Amino acid sequence: MDHTGVPNYQLINENHALAAIYKNKSVAEQNSIDVGWSLLMDETFQNFRRAIYSNEEEHARFRQVVVQVVLATGAYQKTLLREATATPSDLFLFAL
Repeated sequence: MDHTGVPNYQLINENHALAAIYKNKSVAEQNSIDVGWSLLMDETFQNFRRAIYSNEEEHARFRQVVVQVVLATGAYQKTLLREATATPSDLFLFAL
């Protein structure tokens, strides 16, 4: 959500405002979490939230899962980049 269209390293290298907000860590992912969570917390989605969780413990667990899943997309992108720039012998090592 609200993705700038450029990778995190570019946001960091260009000193983008989002990079400062998120201290150069998973910039696009953290921004997506914040934007999406803010939308979910809107009164419009009250019934939807009730369907997802019914108490504070479930609410906290749901948020934790959302954060972990979205942040994992950034880790996955790093793996793809590493594999895309790897030599054949590097790829063999990745498989081990």
